[in-house]
Amino acid sequence: MKRLVAAFCAAISLSTCQGTPIGDAMIGDEKLAQMDDQYCRSIGEAPQTQAYAQCRMMKTAQREQSHQQAYQRAAGFAAAGASMQQSAASTYRPVNCTTTPRSTFVGGNPSSYSTTCY
Repeated sequence: MKRLVAAFCAAISLSTCQGTPIGDAMIGDEKLAQMDDQYCRSIGEAPQTQAYAQCRMMKTAQREQSHQQAYQRAAGFAAAGASMQQSAASTYRPVNCTTTPRSTFVGGNPSSYSTTCY
């Protein structure tokens, strides 16, 4: 029973990664080829025919396009993260301020203050 539950959990975890570059790498080329073969046969294409070969090429092209889109999304996330990090660094940089008292006459009590921040 424990083995059945473990196998079920493993299948669920692998199925969530399927179609991603990492998931497909975990599955392996041989298993992907079997899945493509099964798909093409399920839509009625017979092996050793031109239609079957086109089906297999279409599945490979779809997978490569999906992987390319995943890489682009990851690159976009990385760029957004770098931008956020750069923005946060400039937003939270230290600010130095100097306050100078102003007086109406030399040596008198200050009547106002001037503050300069940089």
